[in-house]
Amino acid sequence: MKRACAVVGLALALSSSKGVLVAQPKLTLDYAAIAKRLVRQLALRPGERVMSIAHPGLFEDLAPYIRYEVMRAGGIDLGVVEVLREPVPETFDASVMAKGARDARAHYKEMFRNVDAAIMMPGATTAHPAYLAMQDWLKDDLVERRGRRTIHFHWVENGSAYEIAGQPVPPRFEIDRVYQRALLETDYAALATAQKKFADALRAGEVHITSAAGTDLRFRAGAG
Repeated sequence: MKRACAVVGLALALSSSKGVLVAQPKLTLDYAAIAKRLVRQLALRPGERVMSIAHPGLFEDLAPYIRYEVMRAGGIDLGVVEVLREPVPETFDASVMAKGARDARAHYKEMFRNVDAAIMMPGATTAHPAYLAMQDWLKDDLVERRGRRTIHFHWVENGSAYEIAGQPVPPRFEIDRVYQRALLETDYAALATAQKKFADALRAGEVHITSAAGTDLRFRAGAG
C-alpha cells in the first residue's frame, strides 16, 4: 500500500482569494516503482549480495520494496544497516563519537567484505562509518575489479535542496513530485548521449559562456 512520504498533505492553508481553509496538495510517492528503478540500475547478477545503508526515520517505507525487488531480481537481500540517528543528543561527547566512528569503520569494512552492491539511502553520508566502509571497498575494487557498486539515492536531505537568493525552496510535495518524475521518467540512454556530446564539445577547444545578466566566462577543459 502506498503511503505519503510527508505530512504536508495534512496541513491546512488559508486561501487568500476565498478566505476559506483548504487542504494542501498531497503527494503519495510510488515506492514500488522507485524501488524497481533503483534495483534495475544495479543490474544484478544471480546470487549477488545487496544491502542498504539508511538513516533512521528517512524513507523507511521504501526499504521493504527495495528488499523485495532485490529478491525478485535474483539477488540476495542482506537487509538494512542503519547509521546513528542525527542530530545526536547535545550531551554526547564529540570526542567519544569521533573515536567510535574511527573504530567502527574497520569493523564495518570487514562486515561488508562480501557485499556486491549497496544502496546509500537519504541521510547516510560520509560522516558515518558504515557509509565510509562501503566506499572503502569501492576504492579497493579499482584494483580487485570484482564489480562492487553503489547507488547514492539523494533526495532533499544532506543539503541536496537549498535556497538561492530570491528563490525560496518550493514546498516539500513539489520537490518530491519533481524528483520522483526525474527518477522514473528520465531516458537515461538519451541523457548519457547528451552528456557525452557535451563533454566532447568541452574538450574541443575554448568554452565561452555568456548570459543576459552579464556572465562572460572563458575556459578550457583539462584532459585529466
